[in-house]
Amino acid sequence: LKRRVLQRRRALSPPFAQPRVHLEGSSAMCPCFSLVVPRLVAAFALGLAWERAAADGEATKAILRGDGRKLEGAGAGLWAPVRLDLRGDLVTTQHFYTDVPLGNPSQSMPVLVDTRGGFLTVPCEETCEPHRCSPYEHGRLRLKVSSTRDVLRAGTCPAYAESVAGACRWSRDFVYGGAAVATVVRDIIFGRQGSLISFGCYTRTDGELLEATVSGVLGLAPGISGGSGGVSFLGDMLSKFEHKAFELVVKPNGGSVIFGERPPTSGVGTHLLVDTSGGEFVIFPQGLQAPAVGFSADASALGARAVIASAETNVRLPQLVAAALFDSLERNCERSNCERSKDPNNCFMLPDVADPILMFPTLTFLFESAAGGVAHVPWTPTDYLIKTGTTLWCVGVTAHDGPDILLGAAWLMRKKVTFVLKPTPVVVVEWQSAESGSASMSASASSGGSFGLGQMLAAVCFALALGILALIAVTACRGSSAKAPKGYNDLYMGHPGVPCQGGFSPSPQAPMMFKVPPTAMQQAHGLAHPLQHGFR
Repeated sequence: LKRRVLQRRRALSPPFAQPRVHLEGSSAMCPCFSLVVPRLVAAFALGLAWERAAADGEATKAILRGDGRKLEGAGAGLWAPVRLDLRGDLVTTQHFYTDVPLGNPSQSMPVLVDTRGGFLTVPCEETCEPHRCSPYEHGRLRLKVSSTRDVLRAGTCPAYAESVAGACRWSRDFVYGGAAVATVVRDIIFGRQGSLISFGCYTRTDGELLEATVSGVLGLAPGISGGSGGVSFLGDMLSKFEHKAFELVVKPNGGSVIFGERPPTSGVGTHLLVDTSGGEFVIFPQGLQAPAVGFSADASALGARAVIASAETNVRLPQLVAAALFDSLERNCERSNCERSKDPNNCFMLPDVADPILMFPTLTFLFESAAGGVAHVPWTPTDYLIKTGTTLWCVGVTAHDGPDILLGAAWLMRKKVTFVLKPTPVVVVEWQSAESGSASMSASASSGGSFGLGQMLAAVCFALALGILALIAVTACRGSSAKAPKGYNDLYMGHPGVPCQGGFSPSPQAPMMFKVPPTAMQQAHGLAHPLQHGFR
């Protein structure tokens, strides 16, 4: 009988009639799985559905951000939040830029993200004077293609522009080089119909205004420069949203900017006092420290203002402060078998070790808090060290003669900075947790929410169902051991509903059972169940 069983087993094709050892009494396991598992899945799905219903209860929360987090929607007549992805890095492009869709139909224009610029300016085919505009390898905006364009005429110019030759003109000298003159036009942005936004079309540009990666500038300053002041492009655009704020996230190879994002609550992130009256985001430094290398600079050495300048690559410090900082880093570096390079002088030749950035300390900026007192914002070597060669690492700090600190993209690295214009201007900084090493932001739930009631219900149901399932399994196994006939193993051929080939099973619903005597090895060890000795 055993030989016939083995022959039939080899002849059959899985999975239709594979023999299986089945201990008498264990048939209760099948109802366990067939009853408990569907209920387990149903309970888990019910909890998730409850959580989703609670999160989506308001119709205004209908737009999803690219990373899956919920964006808070706007009220009637207001825009829902808009997310733009950033491109660029600190090594090749040395700045970050994004694509802004303008006109109808939309035409995407690559623009530099500049928190010190107060206007959106792009090259336009119809306004650029011959031989006075840069080549702009990435193309120009074609106004005549857009069905919603509107060129402002003299007499209707905003406060920051002046009437020239029957049109509205705006001009500016850029802090990162070059100058531009633009004609003010109006058109839709982000594909949002029904509302026009003012921006500038270059008439001429002088000097090396921009790098080859971008064509224009997305000015995100709270005020405008040039002319006699007035509402900035940012203020005009944020007036279309419920929340007068935008969020800037800078990562090593990109990031994002979100307009109309709900500002963090008072318990989330570090809230810094900010002054926007001068048309820039100005925060107030109270010190810069690196205790691990014996470096410290107080407020008198740093100056009274620190300007957040996303178009800058590095952090610009006063010359004396920068020199003292690099001297401290150099002394610390010499103890670790590395040396400072001469050109450029803000770089270090590090030995070829597993993690060379561990040789450098964490810098801590001290700023005036919005709630009073001093707020600490760390700047880790992972953020301020930029690898530009095999063993060459550059510190994202340069010296300058200006009165202000400029906090460039190197300072913004791996931070989420929310710029709030109304009701009260404030800058909220959140940064990566150094302890976890993950992409989550400290003091915030970057995944988009807290542990909800529905999720808690799902977790409780899941745990209870697993416990019940384990209890039933243990009970069934014990029962099967008690009912098994002593000295015999049950061998079932065929599965219910699957006919066995060759006449082993007279009916698909009645698999045959054979009583197989125990083997000599089982008898020697007193074993009655083949599963206890690996028998198949």
